[in-house]
Amino acid sequence: MSNPYEFYEAPKSNVHPALDEFGQPRRPGVLTWFKVYAGFMGLIYMFVFLFMGLGLIGLQVAPPPNMDQDDRLLMWIMLPVMMIVGVALAGVFLAALFLPRKPWVWVYDVVLIGLGLSSCCLWPATIPLVIFWIKDETRLYFGMTKGRR
Repeated sequence: MSNPYEFYEAPKSNVHPALDEFGQPRRPGVLTWFKVYAGFMGLIYMFVFLFMGLGLIGLQVAPPPNMDQDDRLLMWIMLPVMMIVGVALAGVFLAALFLPRKPWVWVYDVVLIGLGLSSCCLWPATIPLVIFWIKDETRLYFGMTKGRR
């Protein structure tokens, strides 16, 4: 290399950029943001459970005076249903924080991101999350050795 301005080429490596020097997958940064997302969603659904339970107690203790019998029956049906949905989704999202690194967990987590994509309020978080989640580095971290099908 006699010319100091000549382009220097780094030696070629057969190591995948998502692997460390020992050949193990590196932890992708999107995983931290997914954990924040899953914890936040679990917390939101726990609040849904709590507030629907408080609504059910309030309906029993002090029912609104201008509510007719049909509306009261509808509230007695909808509040427990929303409590069940809230506790179920809280469990689903909070379980994602503790699942192992397996290929099926990658699919499970992408489904949770898809649930968040159903609300436009969560698009600023879920769209970048899904873009980075489907990259090969994340798939490799979860043990999906083959590329996209």
